[in-house]
Amino acid sequence: MLPALVNTGQHDSYPSVTNDRTLYFFSNRSGGLGKGDIYLSRSVNGRYTKVENLGIPINTEYHEVDPFIDPDERYLIFCSDKPDGYGKADIYVSFRKKNGSWTQPINMGGKINTTHSEYIPYVTPDGRYFFFTTNKSGNRDIYWVDVRIIDQFRPENLKK
Repeated sequence: MLPALVNTGQHDSYPSVTNDRTLYFFSNRSGGLGKGDIYLSRSVNGRYTKVENLGIPINTEYHEVDPFIDPDERYLIFCSDKPDGYGKADIYVSFRKKNGSWTQPINMGGKINTTHSEYIPYVTPDGRYFFFTTNKSGNRDIYWVDVRIIDQFRPENLKK
């Protein structure tokens, strides 16, 4: 159990950790922008610091949940039920800018999202595959694609 700085007794869930041990997660704690927001807590000397809401443009008045952070914090993949999507909940990606802020989230499109709900994005530790869950069949099915799909959304000025 992580300390009260991270855990609130609310729905604090779906942790994802970077190489420097920064913890990203979602929570429906009070004081957020929406029904569920994405937060981070940095590890300093082996202890997690005060939780920070990622704010706009990541969080909105809707549910932003299930974050997956690239281990080097180059991109963040998450789910949202905001109304501009394909279905009930879609998967979005945002890229870290050189100044440390995040790009406007980009819907990952029809190769990933359907008229149903997609959630629980995850990239394998070897960085080769992108997994996600969808309920398009009426069940919670897991799908995977080549991780290179993420690069098609990366803005030109952030490509290597």
